Amino acid sequence: MRRKKGRAAKKAKQIQDQRGEDDEVKNAPHSFIIPRGKVGKSVGNLIRDMRKVMSPYTAGNLKVLRRNVMKDFVSMAGPFGVTHMLMFTKSDVSVNLRICRLPRGPTLTFKIASYTTISDLAHHIRRHDVNDSHFKEHALLVMNNFSKDSKHLKLTASMFQNMFPSININKVKLRNIRRVVLVNYDEEKELVDFRHYHLRVVPLGVSKSVKKLQKKNVPKLSQYNDISQFLLNPEGLSESEAELDGEHNSLELPQKMSGTGNTQNEQSAIRLKEIGPRMSLALTKVTEGFCDGNVLYHKFDTLTDEQKEEILKNKEERKKLKAKRTAEQNERVKLKKANKMAHKERSMKGQAGNEADDDGYVAATNDDESSDDMNDAEYYEQEVGSKPEKGLFSKQSGKRKAPFSKNKSGSPAAKRKFPGKMQEKPSQGSKAKFKSKTLAKPSKFSKNSAKPFTGGARGTGKPHTGSSRATHKQRKRK
Repeated sequence: MRRKKGRAAKKAKQIQDQRGEDDEVKNAPHSFIIPRGKVGKSVGNLIRDMRKVMSPYTAGNLKVLRRNVMKDFVSMAGPFGVTHMLMFTKSDVSVNLRICRLPRGPTLTFKIASYTTISDLAHHIRRHDVNDSHFKEHALLVMNNFSKDSKHLKLTASMFQNMFPSININKVKLRNIRRVVLVNYDEEKELVDFRHYHLRVVPLGVSKSVKKLQKKNVPKLSQYNDISQFLLNPEGLSESEAELDGEHNSLELPQKMSGTGNTQNEQSAIRLKEIGPRMSLALTKVTEGFCDGNVLYHKFDTLTDEQKEEILKNKEERKKLKAKRTAEQNERVKLKKANKMAHKERSMKGQAGNEADDDGYVAATNDDESSDDMNDAEYYEQEVGSKPEKGLFSKQSGKRKAPFSKNKSGSPAAKRKFPGKMQEKPSQGSKAKFKSKTLAKPSKFSKNSAKPFTGGARGTGKPHTGSSRATHKQRKRK
């Protein structure tokens, strides 16, 4: 019996169908964030944090195996609508980041000068309020100080802008904007600073004591005679609750937002709290294609224009040679397939003809064999000068006789050592003489006879009577 789907499965399917029908989700940029090679535990934590930054339009639970190659990810990028790929690598010198645009590039290579993960920041911040609800919507991107005329900086700015979905001002809901990604370029250090913040909106014009009551955190009022002392005198609050709000972060809300007191057309303050991760990136290389192609920018490039032209010519020649070899290989494969099919057809036709003329073929082969056998006798007569003996070749086919014949019962006879003579067996009476001659023991007093060892002294048949030293002294005396 087929099991019915539960409520959770039905709800998940509805959400998936709604997302699939939504044009904003289809047109939003999606990304793969993967490691390449051995990166270590700390870089693995950084990859996991970057997946949170790019959520929900990234593969958060993507598993990368050792046997996976780049073609595996590129082949799956099309069906899932992936537009960008972020690859983290680690060498003996530094940690590097590649940002690629699928499917044709360009590719930006960064050297990560320094980085800090979310867990590292959580140890240094007093209240690190991060919930899963903050990552249900995409982050707001803020670019700063990318107004230079250099081409590589413009390309870097456009790459970061295209990694995050665009915002329609007329349709956007401010309550859904919970995170901010800040990308700042430092001209002095030539570094790109990457920061990730949590956005919070707080109403202005309300005293700190009233805000505390709005949060349902009622303090101890035993030291006050009247509640007005608490509302009008906020000196009793701790230093950690100090809020530096002013013109730099205050604005009038065009929409109602989440939080008590955040109503429309009222003054509120925007506060940013860093979540992490934090990275400082140095752009080192820009290539035209996907991880390959012409080099558009290189930080440590010292080549002249002539050397660059030579490199481009060599690349074009290698491409032409590769295309030529692939064409030749394809022709060889086609020719092999055609020869194989032709050979198969010829073998099938030959097999059909042999089945039809089976009897005539067997008779012809027998005649050939008899003629070959008859030629043996003629060849012997020509070489030796005389006819062969009767027993040397068979009468019918001219073949030689077998080395031994079978008896009437069908079992083979004993092998002959010499042709025409059987090996004579000794009679029972002569067995004793035969044994006495062949197995005769050597005499006791013969010089070459081997004396048996009886356990005595060396050279004597007597047993030991004393130590080896005593026997040695006796020999000397003798």
